[in-house]
Amino acid sequence: MFFDEQLSRGFVLLPRLLDAAETAAPGEVAEAVLAHTDKRTPEGVADATT
Repeated sequence: MFFDEQLSRGFVLLPRLLDAAETAAPGEVAEAVLAHTDKRTPEGVADATT
């Protein structure tokens, strides 16, 4: 898929831009934010949008 096609879909794929070690830290932060959000979700709410 060409760059312009990706932009029109709202995303751009850049293969091998970051390796596993470089994506691990942001992934851990995202998981921590989700866990924190889940804890603060009111009782009876099945899903929290973050």
